[in-house]
Amino acid sequence: MVLGFQPEMDFQRLIGWKLSEVTVDKCHVMFFFNNNHDLLNVADRFSYRSADGSCCYTYEIYGERQFLDVAAILWTAISDVEIVSRSELKLVFETGASISIFDNPRFRSWWFMPVTENGRKLWISDKDLDELTDEEIAAGAGTGQGSAGS
Repeated sequence: MVLGFQPEMDFQRLIGWKLSEVTVDKCHVMFFFNNNHDLLNVADRFSYRSADGSCCYTYEIYGERQFLDVAAILWTAISDVEIVSRSELKLVFETGASISIFDNPRFRSWWFMPVTENGRKLWISDKDLDELTDEEIAAGAGTGQGSAGS
C-alpha cells in the first residue's frame, strides 16, 4: 500500500488547528485538534522538534523509541504545513515547535477524521478504510479532496 504525502493533497487547511489532546494506545498516537473535533491518527511513527532544537525525538509505535513530551505544543495552533517528502509531512506550531508524521508504505500509517458527538465519520468516505484503494483516497473518495479531507 503506497500513498505517501502528495502535493495535490490539501494540507494547508490544517493551518489554524489547535492541538487539544494527545492520546496513546497500543497501536496509535492520536492527535486531537479543535477541542477534540478533529483527529490525526498516527499508526507508525512521528518526530517532535522544539523551537530551539533542545528537544528532538522520534516516537515509534512498534519500536523501542517511545518517549513522548508534547506539553509545549498543547493548546497551540498549527501555523505552517510542509510536505517535506512523499514520506514526511511537517506540522509547524505557532511556538515554532514541529511534529513530522511519517508515512509507511507497507500499511496505512496515518489518517485524519472528524470526531462527532455520535461517534466518528471518515473524512474521505463512509467506506471502511481497508476497503478504499489508494486511487480512491488520492481522488478524495467522492469528497472532492485528497486524504486530508474537506
